[in-house]
Amino acid sequence: MEASAKTDMVYQSIFEDIIRNVYDDNSILTEKMMIDKYNVSRSPVREALLRLCSEDILQSVPRMGYRLTPVSLKNILDAGALRMIIELSAMDIYFPSLKEKELEKLEELYKDGEKIANEHDAYIHWALNKEFHLTLCSFSGNKYYTKTLDQLMKACFRGANQYYGQSWKQGLHREDMRWHRRLIDAIRERNKKKAAEILTADIDDYLVAFKDVKTFSQSLHAGE
Repeated sequence: MEASAKTDMVYQSIFEDIIRNVYDDNSILTEKMMIDKYNVSRSPVREALLRLCSEDILQSVPRMGYRLTPVSLKNILDAGALRMIIELSAMDIYFPSLKEKELEKLEELYKDGEKIANEHDAYIHWALNKEFHLTLCSFSGNKYYTKTLDQLMKACFRGANQYYGQSWKQGLHREDMRWHRRLIDAIRERNKKKAAEILTADIDDYLVAFKDVKTFSQSLHAGE
């Protein structure tokens, strides 16, 4: 395996483990730990960890290792607000000229979502939801919109972790894809106003749910 491929593998594996709660806010990740876990040399491990730091997912702790970057509810909501601006602006561009082949791509992603509806794996749900929104945004042809949205979706990954995880712990089943189904249908109807309202509701649903989960989590800690 080439060095760049090893770096990508380590990066992706660590990121997936973070979303799956293998590591929590108190965990310290070290280069030696990752070298032993993935059976690779120090170079790809260090590059993967530095990439995660550059994306503000991890932060370096001198003489100790790396830990998850603290995230606040305000940061999640701020990222969501910018998501709203970018995704609605992208819709203004792609809506008049969206073609059937592009709608078929969205239909494929929706069907993929149906297949995992009952799987309790936060990473799988988050990754597919991210792919749907990035694909939709990419139809605008504005690479800066798509690149920024990708960064924002990563900024929100900790919210996704709590969103799915706490929901399942409470025995709730969230229909992740219901907004996507409605959005595709509205686009097929060429009803831009309705599509924009659904897209807004989709993003809002996640933010509202995260606030509820955050409140729930805080109440648990308060009772300890």
